[in-house]
Amino acid sequence: MTLIVIGACVIAGAIVVRLTGLGFALVASPLLVLLLGPFQGVLLCNLLSLITALAMVATHWKRIEWRRAAELSLPALVVVPAGALLARGLPQAALSLLIGVLLLVAILLVLRTAPPRILAGRLGALPAGVLSATLNVLAGVGGPALALYGLAQRWTGPGFVATVPVCAIVMNALSLGFKGFPSLPWTDLVVAIGALLIGTVAGEFIVRRWSGANLRWMLIALTAVGAVAAIVKGLLAR
Repeated sequence: MTLIVIGACVIAGAIVVRLTGLGFALVASPLLVLLLGPFQGVLLCNLLSLITALAMVATHWKRIEWRRAAELSLPALVVVPAGALLARGLPQAALSLLIGVLLLVAILLVLRTAPPRILAGRLGALPAGVLSATLNVLAGVGGPALALYGLAQRWTGPGFVATVPVCAIVMNALSLGFKGFPSLPWTDLVVAIGALLIGTVAGEFIVRRWSGANLRWMLIALTAVGAVAAIVKGLLAR
């Protein structure tokens, strides 16, 4: 039963991402955290996000803006080791509570239409990179902070789409390197990776026939429910 639920979560995440443009982790992280626990759920999300980002880089290689990628990724070299130490040291209940709060923060970033001034200007990459790396290593959701940075910098289009996956590769690889590989049965990992591929292919077919614009609020509501559930789970386990 667990394998079926994991596969369903990942397929749904991959399809909805293709329809709405929001990050895979924002969809899958709360579900995987509730299913596998806060530490292993985020680890699996890091792994799947890494695979997704590698595929994106392979197909958008020529449009990557390497200077921006470096500026946004450098903070992760400091933030991720500290965040991994925190994640390993916290009790599961406290970690679940923290992840739920961070998921709510990620939702607020997605909803915000006027980015804070701190993300604008030449130094904006530093706070954006710190926030993205923090959310990534602790909750598996680094994308919203980078999207807000892109909005503040008026940096959109092919360059942004191609560059953000490079940052995701760095952050997720560091997260896995410092926290370890998911300690799950190999069958769970195979099902999750297979579901990611199936969801990606299915999303390509669905997007041609149906716009995902109307799913945005449903997706945000789903993430919010997952975040609140993680908080309640953490509070009840204390």
